[in-house]
Amino acid sequence: MKTQWLSQAVSSSHLADNGENDGYDPGPFFRTMWLICAFDLPTDSKLARRRYTQYRKLLLTHGFDHLQHSVYCRHFPNFEQARNMATRMGTATPEDGKVDFLFLTDKQLGLTLSFLGPKARDEPLFEEPEQGALF
Repeated sequence: MKTQWLSQAVSSSHLADNGENDGYDPGPFFRTMWLICAFDLPTDSKLARRRYTQYRKLLLTHGFDHLQHSVYCRHFPNFEQARNMATRMGTATPEDGKVDFLFLTDKQLGLTLSFLGPKARDEPLFEEPEQGALF
């Protein structure tokens, strides 16, 4: 499996063929992370639709929230846990599928603009994570 980082924070692309640490370190300023999973899986046959459904259910069982069609998100306390989950979910990518994982900080996600049409349901974009107890 080939992993490619596409980021303005990195001057060049980092590639890892075996899923090991690829040397990308976002630094200590990334405390909590949101992992956005956007996937494009074929649905042209019964088997392909089954694989699509299995992957979607896999995301849900691992705590991802549904944002839009084929777009899911989950909150993590740090970058390392988010990267580990992305690697785990990436290795489960169905044949002929494409899955992208985006890593966003709370501040970056907070800059999201959402537009709803006049007949759209009034619902939150995603559920906020619970705050952890320190003591």
